[in-house]
Amino acid sequence: MIGSPRSVSILGAAYRPVDTAHRAGAGNEPRCRLAAPIMGAILALPLLLVAAGRAAGAGEKLPQRHKEWLAKDVGYIISKEEKDAFLRLTRDEDRDNFIEQFWAIRSPNPSSPVNEFKEEHYRRIQHANAYFKSEWVAEGWQSDRGKIYIILGPPGSRQFFASGGQIYPIELWFYSNKEPSLPPFFYVMFYQRQGMGDFRFYSPYIDGPDKLVRASGAENVRKNGYSFLRDFNPELARASLTLIPSEPADIHGPPSLTSDAMLMKILSLANDRFHKERIGLQRRLREEVKVRITPDLAALKVAALPLHNQFGEEFIHYSLQMHEPQNYALGNFKDKYYLDLEVQVRVLDAQKKLIYETTRQGINYYAGKDLAEVRARPLYYEDRVPVLAGKYQLEFVLFNRVSQTYYRANTAVGVEPVGVSALTLGRPVLVQRCDAAASDDEPFAVGGGAHCTLLAQNEIPPSPNAALSLLFSVHLEPAAFTASALPLRVQYLIGRLDHTVKSQVTDDTLDRKRFDRFGTLLVGKSVPVRELQPGPYLLSVQVTDPVTGHTAGTTLPFKIAGSVLPPPNLLNPAGLHQDESSGDNDYWRGLCALAQNSTEQAIASFRRALEHNPEHQRARAQLAKLIPRK
Repeated sequence: MIGSPRSVSILGAAYRPVDTAHRAGAGNEPRCRLAAPIMGAILALPLLLVAAGRAAGAGEKLPQRHKEWLAKDVGYIISKEEKDAFLRLTRDEDRDNFIEQFWAIRSPNPSSPVNEFKEEHYRRIQHANAYFKSEWVAEGWQSDRGKIYIILGPPGSRQFFASGGQIYPIELWFYSNKEPSLPPFFYVMFYQRQGMGDFRFYSPYIDGPDKLVRASGAENVRKNGYSFLRDFNPELARASLTLIPSEPADIHGPPSLTSDAMLMKILSLANDRFHKERIGLQRRLREEVKVRITPDLAALKVAALPLHNQFGEEFIHYSLQMHEPQNYALGNFKDKYYLDLEVQVRVLDAQKKLIYETTRQGINYYAGKDLAEVRARPLYYEDRVPVLAGKYQLEFVLFNRVSQTYYRANTAVGVEPVGVSALTLGRPVLVQRCDAAASDDEPFAVGGGAHCTLLAQNEIPPSPNAALSLLFSVHLEPAAFTASALPLRVQYLIGRLDHTVKSQVTDDTLDRKRFDRFGTLLVGKSVPVRELQPGPYLLSVQVTDPVTGHTAGTTLPFKIAGSVLPPPNLLNPAGLHQDESSGDNDYWRGLCALAQNSTEQAIASFRRALEHNPEHQRARAQLAKLIPRK
């Protein structure tokens, strides 16, 4: 005969039936009812146990190392479908291949020899085992705190509460979140029930504020417990009613189930629809990379140029180029044709650690009568990413949504700071043509109302009027920034890499009055090369400041080869001018500052993001983490 249980555990919280010591009445609400979602979870428990038994039966055949990998290493991040597929494997070789692929599709940087996701995951397990084990939990990864730490990572803030025996020991963790299935901000609370045992999940619905308090008069009375916590710590008191800051908290209303539903969602995040869709997309992308990207690595070229705007804010402008029209496909709808691209940009630091990534979509429509001309032109997709001064790696994935084809490219870019300490030059880039700019904020708007189209491959065709058209930036140190001083001297030297041709020298000067208030000048220069034969060459640019005597130089290898390129089809992303008003540009610069360990600059950037957009929750979350630390 099975007796009545004293409690049923859900998410580590206990539902206790009403008894004579805890009745509904003045100041109390009935605590014996369970809403449908939680009752459904309880009713589903026998089915889950049967399924677990079947899985355990299959798992009994596994070698010990595979059992540990399935239970300990990935138990909280593997989906049910992946687990079932793993258990169906019968050979150790296949299981090892499965494990390799499991980590590979989660790697944020497939081209890197280090899988940052895997490294971070095992760091979390190591941290959980080091800090969350206790006499009640042998291994930290099995504890409630360990589960959350492994799934979500370190919290933005972590508070510990204990007040002279008046409340039970409590930990309150705060998270900002990017998962679409979870709130943008939330708490997770742990406490020692009745001051004993390991820290376990706190449930606003099942536990309630009174279960956190041992002070006389507050125990087992929800409103009295809340009143005590409110006087002790208002943030803790509010979290005792709801773990979601955006949810209204009312001590006079019924307990909310929303927090419990969120906790269930966290613990089952591996089986969340959005999570599985993202993993599925990464798996398909990895398959596409193997099948389609590898042969087409040369199809996508990239040209990049760092520029700052009138406020001194830095951007890296980039152009993704396909010179062969057969490499991109057009769709058609009725009598119109369209190009539909999705571009993912990953901004990494010099050590190839991810700072942030963005995904944009670009669509352009063409009339049927223009189709032949469109298909005869190369395609250039132009955009820009906000950064701070520093060295960056940019990785691109261009997805043609019509042909379902992926292309990849990458480049390294150095961004000089405003107000350099010595005369410096930016890396030269070749220019195909310059036209009128529609806006000063569009990609490759170089000032003076001009837009320049860059060449991603450093080749110019031989012709009687051939010229090397280039752009490069010159940065003056503050001591040399005097408009009345002598102009800077510039020398352009072009020579063959095999030294078989005499070098060609062109001299020029730069007027200091042309430099902007930040001490920067973007130089456009056309150097004649009509007398040069086809082949590889090296351009060397040397700038000398006669005032300080300082000299700086830069080089650009190029070829005289190929044929004249027709004007390209230019494509920009949708919503190009919304990044400033949305606060995203400042938010991304804040992430760049964090990557450079510049906390003050990061705080200033996140604050500017909120000035542009008070609803920018990601910037608010970063400030919540940084300001307490500061």
